[in-house]
Amino acid sequence: MTTLLSRRSRIGALPRASSLPLSLLALADRLTLSRDYAHLLKEPPEQNRWFVTRGTEALPRTASGWRLGPPQRFQEVLSRLARGEGPLAVLREADADQNPAPWHTLAFQASVSNRAPALAVGIGFWTVVVFLGWVVVAVLAQGEHSALWESAYAIGAVSLVVWLSLPGKAEMQG
Repeated sequence: MTTLLSRRSRIGALPRASSLPLSLLALADRLTLSRDYAHLLKEPPEQNRWFVTRGTEALPRTASGWRLGPPQRFQEVLSRLARGEGPLAVLREADADQNPAPWHTLAFQASVSNRAPALAVGIGFWTVVVFLGWVVVAVLAQGEHSALWESAYAIGAVSLVVWLSLPGKAEMQG
């Protein structure tokens, strides 16, 4: 599943301009999840190992055991939920031998996977950043050339927003 947070830009591995406010939104979701699941985060390391699958159905058991990836810490599970990878089915590693295995489904509607709050946060964040930049330019560029500096800032800010908004070659082909 592709979320808004997983998009990348043309500049190597640097995230798109929209990823910074979305990362802050995911951090807020992560803090909310940490508060809700604090009792599981406080467990000792040997009990804090979880098998994770995506979706609501647990994987079938084979003769050689579970067909799962390596166990993850619960902090990693919460980070995946906050990035919009849910719902996730989790099984504590210590409980994997029980029959039937006690799978638990963690469903969370991440803010980054909901377009309305993600768009509102993105627009609000960059509006504040552009305004603060404008204030800095106005304070630093006082005098006879202030209008020139302010015009250059406005052109530069609009150009950067347009350039970062254009899809990369891979996105256009894809």
